[in-house]
Amino acid sequence: MLYVFHHFISIAGAFIGVCGKFPALICPLFLGELPVIFVDIQVLCELSGHKTVACLISPVSIVLWVIFRLGVVPFICVKIQNYLALHSLSDKNSFLLLVVIFASLSVMNLFWCVKLVKRSVKQLRKLKNQ
Repeated sequence: MLYVFHHFISIAGAFIGVCGKFPALICPLFLGELPVIFVDIQVLCELSGHKTVACLISPVSIVLWVIFRLGVVPFICVKIQNYLALHSLSDKNSFLLLVVIFASLSVMNLFWCVKLVKRSVKQLRKLKNQ
């Protein structure tokens, strides 16, 4: 339940941030949160005992995670960084901070993708053995 609450708060925070100074930086986070919906559904199905539904949703969440978190969002972030470097951020320290933030998010997303795949393989093995 804490997991679902955490993602609800992050989506609400991103929504509030859209009205702020840099909405272009917040919008990719909305795209990145799309696969999390399916991960949350998978977790809730596991907790409620619907193991087969969780196994069916698992590949969908992995595919969406790869598409959005490892494909679309980093591409958009690189485009935003290039735009900000040319037009908005004249201060090099601010630009380097953005590079560090987006690079660390990409590494974190790759780490979570590996964890999702391992978890899905573990679920499939359990379901197969039953």
